Amino acid sequence: LADQDMEVLYYKKSLDGEAIVLMDPNKISKERGVPVSFMSYHVSHDASLVVYFLSDAGNDKSNLYVMNVETKEILSDFIPGHLIPLVHFVSWSHDNSGFWYTRRPENVPVGDEKFYRNIFYHKLGDTFDQDVIVFKKDLPKEDIPTAMIDSTGRYLLVTVYVSSRGSDSTDLYYLDLFKPENGFVTIVAGVEAHVFADIHRDF
Repeated sequence: LADQDMEVLYYKKSLDGEAIVLMDPNKISKERGVPVSFMSYHVSHDASLVVYFLSDAGNDKSNLYVMNVETKEILSDFIPGHLIPLVHFVSWSHDNSGFWYTRRPENVPVGDEKFYRNIFYHKLGDTFDQDVIVFKKDLPKEDIPTAMIDSTGRYLLVTVYVSSRGSDSTDLYYLDLFKPENGFVTIVAGVEAHVFADIHRDF
């Protein structure tokens, strides 16, 4: 709106329903005394929960928050922005027990804080230092993996954007969450393009 400096996140309970404010960075900025920018959001499959990212004072390290949509309660599931890359990738589990997201480990070499990214799983209620690496591949530090759950909630698709081989390429993997002991299966590797993939129905 014309009197708002920052983007505001709204939601509706129906298509013709009232637009309800879910998260207002303008209000948060006044409370904190510094400009707070809304960066992105990711809604759970039943729309009861939302992950959203806020940047303080124009910082490119956006903190991750989780909110209950109905009550507007901000949950304890905070992940600090210094662990999270500038582009945010989040995929909710179908049972709302947690979500997969891209971040780096706590300890990386000085100067490499924006590298060494991998897929972590965050279980709701846990602290971020309890989150574990899911995609156990020894990736070069420049490569960026992202995760997405399929429409059935069974398969986790991981796309790796590769820049460590001299030219941009993409690798694709999937994990059957009903049989996780089988590990990740390679779908294709070394496609010389940035590929955006999805899972249609079933394998």
